[in-house]
Amino acid sequence: MSGHNLAWDRITPEVYVSTGAIHYPSEAWGERWQIETCIFSKDPRQAAFTQRIHGSTSSEEYAQAGRMVDRARKIHGYIVANLRKRLTP
Repeated sequence: MSGHNLAWDRITPEVYVSTGAIHYPSEAWGERWQIETCIFSKDPRQAAFTQRIHGSTSSEEYAQAGRMVDRARKIHGYIVANLRKRLTP
């Protein structure tokens, strides 16, 4: 599994958000790129792991640029803003 980082933000020392295009080479489903945002946390106010899948594509080019990526970056920004409001003073 490999991928491309599209956005990354640390909210607090214990919480960060990452959005990326992850490559899944699979014989069962075929090779694909999945655009996803993940929240990783050790803060008891936030679930330890949350994932939002934006979509999948078979094209590496489209996984790095395109409407799906633009939308994922926009949603990443909303998630970061909401977490900052909720978790930082």
